[in-house]
Amino acid sequence: MKTAIIGGSFNPPHNGHLHLIRQVLASTEYRRIIIIPLHTPNHKQVEQDIAPEHRIAMVELLAAAVSHDCIVDTCEIDRGGVSYTYETVEHLLQAYEDIEEIGIIIGDDLLGGLHQWYRFDSLKEVASFVIIRRDESGERVGRLIAALQEDGVNIEVVDNATVDVSSSRIRELVSAGEDAAGLLPDNVLSYIVTHELYR
Repeated sequence: MKTAIIGGSFNPPHNGHLHLIRQVLASTEYRRIIIIPLHTPNHKQVEQDIAPEHRIAMVELLAAAVSHDCIVDTCEIDRGGVSYTYETVEHLLQAYEDIEEIGIIIGDDLLGGLHQWYRFDSLKEVASFVIIRRDESGERVGRLIAALQEDGVNIEVVDNATVDVSSSRIRELVSAGEDAAGLLPDNVLSYIVTHELYR
């Protein structure tokens, strides 16, 4: 099965994630999405202000809001330490025997630093990259994509609409006791309220 993966802290998962996952399923040939909540990111700092178990539970609720074509794998949290995409891809290719092709969903804002990823030369041999639009500078992104393709990187670009929502904004709203409805799935918001997260 042609499978795409999307990683992140998902602290919390929100409607931007939901929209992008649905868009990839609708506009590409990928038939399954695996969501992977990370343990520790390699290239940015993320606030680890709730237990990983809560992030896993919320991502499972997000996956349920998508469809049966979306599942959660906790390999990076289970492994602990810094999360490297190459190690995750290697794990998934062994764990899911039905994967025929694997794609990594990333924002176009990460294109410039892709060559610095851990074991990138090996990663590009076993996985493709599914690029979602975040940067408004299409010309700059086009140049980066062309250079990567010349270097043998398989790339598919999704012409997605951008959704103006972020996990940090949701945390701020909830912490201040303000309404975050409409920014994340109702089941995720209910979980946050029930477990008094981000207070």
